[in-house]
Amino acid sequence: MYDVLILEDSRIKVFTDRDFLRKEFSKYVWVSPDNYWSYGSFKFSFINEREQTIAYKKTFFRDEKGNVLEPEINYLKKGERFVIEEENYVNPVDSGREIFPFVDFATEAEWKELSNYIVPFYEEIFNASSLKSFARILLSS
Repeated sequence: MYDVLILEDSRIKVFTDRDFLRKEFSKYVWVSPDNYWSYGSFKFSFINEREQTIAYKKTFFRDEKGNVLEPEINYLKKGERFVIEEENYVNPVDSGREIFPFVDFATEAEWKELSNYIVPFYEEIFNASSLKSFARILLSS
């Protein structure tokens, strides 16, 4: 084989005015590399450049014996990084099960914060119409 593949993929997301919700509350899911590849070295970095704390949850990672580890939840303050770095990496995912390890990153927020942010966008509609005025149409759909 002796093939050499050098791949670097850097992403910076610039939000438009239409992305107003994602500007405030962001979510990204990283899924482990494909199990059909071996890597001389592998590195993934997530850098929090937001003012808000980012929570992350590592799920379906395995130990050296192949046992699934308990999910790991941690937090990144502005400027902190989450890094996965491996040498001579062969993805240990069992292709028969197709369960890939993943890390779920999201802006740390409680449901109340999210709903308080979203409600004003719908408030005009709620105030302009009563449930009685469109309930029959809604039920017949």
